[in-house]
Amino acid sequence: MAKRQLNFDIYHHPAVARVSAFVLVFNGERAGRIILAFPSDGAGIVKASVNAWAGPLADYNAMRGTAGGYGYDKMSSAIWDALYRADVPDLDDFGGRGESSVRTWFESLGYQLWDVL
Repeated sequence: MAKRQLNFDIYHHPAVARVSAFVLVFNGERAGRIILAFPSDGAGIVKASVNAWAGPLADYNAMRGTAGGYGYDKMSSAIWDALYRADVPDLDDFGGRGESSVRTWFESLGYQLWDVL
């Protein structure tokens, strides 16, 4: 008997559609993760969790940040807020400047960001 295949797009599921994730890679090894939760509307708060267990940010492991409001890139602002609240030294002000500025900053520390979700 043939198994019945499920047919759905998991990326459009409400619990998944508002989440984004990156893996931090340092020296070719998994070194951390960034998880973002987006609101169901554009006005809500974006929440970011940055965890690093290797590389220059390893001493700042459980970093959390938020960004709300309108008219700027909240994803980069929430990540910046997490790093700022953790007192990461020499932190460039990339908040509100988009994903490419986030990638540039992490790459300046020797990390690679891999999109997961």
